[in-house]
Amino acid sequence: MERETRGDGVSREPEGTSGGDLDSATSNGRERAVERIDHPAQVVADPTERATPQQIVVTAVDESFRSTWNDVVERSPHGTPFHQYEFLEVIDRHADVEFQALVGWVDGEPVGVFPLFGWRPAGLFDVAFSPPPKVGLYSLGPATVDADATARTRRRNLAFVRACLERLRTQRSPWYVHVETSHRFEDVRQFAWSDYEVRPRYTYLVDLDRDEDDLFMAFSSDARKNVRECREADCTVRVGGSDEIARTVASVNDRYAEQGLSFSLDPALVTDLYYSLPDGQVRPYVVEVDGEFTGGMIAFEYDDTVYRWQGGTVPAVDLPVNDFLDWRIMQDAMARDVGQYDLVGANTERLCGYKAKFDPSLATYYHVTGGNRAFRAGVRFYERVTDRLGGVLRSD
Repeated sequence: MERETRGDGVSREPEGTSGGDLDSATSNGRERAVERIDHPAQVVADPTERATPQQIVVTAVDESFRSTWNDVVERSPHGTPFHQYEFLEVIDRHADVEFQALVGWVDGEPVGVFPLFGWRPAGLFDVAFSPPPKVGLYSLGPATVDADATARTRRRNLAFVRACLERLRTQRSPWYVHVETSHRFEDVRQFAWSDYEVRPRYTYLVDLDRDEDDLFMAFSSDARKNVRECREADCTVRVGGSDEIARTVASVNDRYAEQGLSFSLDPALVTDLYYSLPDGQVRPYVVEVDGEFTGGMIAFEYDDTVYRWQGGTVPAVDLPVNDFLDWRIMQDAMARDVGQYDLVGANTERLCGYKAKFDPSLATYYHVTGGNRAFRAGVRFYERVTDRLGGVLRSD
């Protein structure tokens, strides 16, 4: 039976057939259908002997490929909640950026995704980000479906990054490109080979795959004392909804304002994420004393990780409620068999002392920049200034 072909180059089997052009891929124990795609003529491909013997085809897809995109993210060891198509759509709705969803294909099967956000300030020059600035994300970048150690897979993943960068260069030619990878995306050589500057950055990960008492006793004595003090003061922690999001985001923005910083997270963006993502992924925790809000933390949960995203500001009471709040988030995650707690950054010295109390391990991710060299030098100067002020562009 002949296949039906859409105008965008996607070939589908007619309804009611089960032909060989739909391959099933297993993700988290479920069978999923993975769309295949015919190679459109306009796609930029960049196979090289150094990169891979396979042809890598890169296309920009739209929301009709949402399920295919999310399937790649679920299968990828680099995938995070921030890579989900619904998350990226929310950013696109609220941030002054242009979302471009790049997918790499080999023989019609998706092998990687690379979300990019374009920005043309005042119409003067083109810049590209992954993630975009001032939305509170510390990492994004590419995600590929395989990360095994075989030479074939390594070459294919390198070729995917190379093809995406070549497409970006030929179609947008941005003055500046800024990528922050996932800590699980370890092979960043292709960025360096493509004349990008690559610098290591860090985050803390708390191993939750252990007995609860063992984890608690691994905390610093100060953290254990603070948790016990809050228990004795009858502090309570609960997971709320949109109202608690508004309170927590307001406390974060107020804290930046107290330090004379202009960063402001849009509470409408966070509320949109709460309603757009699957139930349970956005978890707005609040800690209360005598029924009054004293602090909050908006956490994300995805796959085997819970992310300490926004919150944890200086409390309104003379109690160490943040230690108590973090401990409760870890306890809840362990009860759901979540394997690790990402403390979202270990780059700002004044914050590392607090985060180090929870017996974390150090993980590396990468800060990647490309484009016009003079422009990059100016950005590096700006970043050094903002780092000294406490990190306006990042939440780490």
